[in-house]
Amino acid sequence: MTDMQNTNVDDWLNKASDLPEDRVDYANNVRIHVSTSEVIIDFYFGSPNPKQPRGEPQVKHIQRMVLPITIAKDMGEILVNSVLRWEEDFGVTLPLHPMRNADKDEDAVGGS
Repeated sequence: MTDMQNTNVDDWLNKASDLPEDRVDYANNVRIHVSTSEVIIDFYFGSPNPKQPRGEPQVKHIQRMVLPITIAKDMGEILVNSVLRWEEDFGVTLPLHPMRNADKDEDAVGGS
């Protein structure tokens, strides 16, 4: 993308309407599916079940995002660079979370 295109996209994004104030989603688990042309990201929130403290957690599907593969690649690079900068700023190195239920078409990552 040229600088001129970057400026136009930045201008459009800066003018985007805001989400309603009560619309902020939090997820602590994510599942990613990759097709030939898209990346599908499903966000989940998992928490202990107060009715069964030693049982299975409560899990709620929060949001699905479908991205063109090129945007997903850019987003991945931006996320990695942002976390690396955060680690440098705070002098912390975060461990990589082991992928769970991962096979060649699907990755699940999350924390509890």
